[in-house]
Amino acid sequence: MQSQIFGGKMSNHCWVFVKKEKRSTCCLTQDISQPWKDRYSVGGRGASSEMTQKSHRKGLHAIAAFEALKGIVVLVIGLELLVFIHGDFQALGEKFLWHFGMNPHSQYPHAVLLFLSGVRDRQVVQGVSLVLAYSLFRFIEAFGLWKERKWAKWLVIISSGLFLPLEFYKMFTHFTWFKLLITIANILVLLYIAYLQLEDKRSRSSVKN
Repeated sequence: MQSQIFGGKMSNHCWVFVKKEKRSTCCLTQDISQPWKDRYSVGGRGASSEMTQKSHRKGLHAIAAFEALKGIVVLVIGLELLVFIHGDFQALGEKFLWHFGMNPHSQYPHAVLLFLSGVRDRQVVQGVSLVLAYSLFRFIEAFGLWKERKWAKWLVIISSGLFLPLEFYKMFTHFTWFKLLITIANILVLLYIAYLQLEDKRSRSSVKN
């Protein structure tokens, strides 16, 4: 027996069909006006965002370890310089040159020895103080990056902007492959931190909108 539909209306995506024989309700649990990927990709976006955050966290931890390593190396150099206080720098310089097969009486090594002869304990202390301050700065930077602090990212950007021109100058005047690798590593760190800052800015602007 055919049933006739007298009327129908939609309320909150529910169609109510009134028939002669009985009343039936069919409720739609999804908004059919939404695109398919908007309805079903919410979980995917959340998982992707979480994976991206974990990846960025690992990247920041790797950079923090790199900065801490630089701080440790500089700290060791500073502590080694303390040994030379009250020492004969010119004699130490001659031993160093002879050890590497260089003649201390040739033009450039002799100029280095003349410079070392004028070094005083006060200058050594000043140099050690600068080295220790630089090492402390790297440790603070590494701690902030490990904790994912925003100020630490800005420290990396500012310090890289200050030190990279000096690194370029040293690399082009006295080129070594080690200097090249360190410079490339510092450039990659700067670009990655700048990328994270831009991503953070975009995410904040999208939340506001």
